[in-house]
Amino acid sequence: MPENSIRGYVWFVRPGPGFSADPRLTPWGGAPVPRFAWTVGPKERGVHNRYGNLGYVAVTEMPLPPEVRLGWEVEPAALDTDFDVAGARLIRESGFRETPHGHIPECVFEIAEL
Repeated sequence: MPENSIRGYVWFVRPGPGFSADPRLTPWGGAPVPRFAWTVGPKERGVHNRYGNLGYVAVTEMPLPPEVRLGWEVEPAALDTDFDVAGARLIRESGFRETPHGHIPECVFEIAEL
């Protein structure tokens, strides 16, 4: 793996139905807090999860979803290699884990800084 890359389990976080999220506040509400997370806007390339104007792609060390505040939802991320946002680019899916939360992809990302 390149020096500026990370590997982890990938989640998608979005506001739940009827919840109006403040984009200045992060959704994290406990442990585990994601190692890395990136904000995604509407129609972001490489993201196949359904969402409105705001979402997050989050990476955890274990195949456990990040804890989020009331009003937010978490699901396994559905990304492809077009995922390229400020600070991160998906290199490849390196595996997956089947859990009670679903099929959780493990991915390798190139990141801007460690």
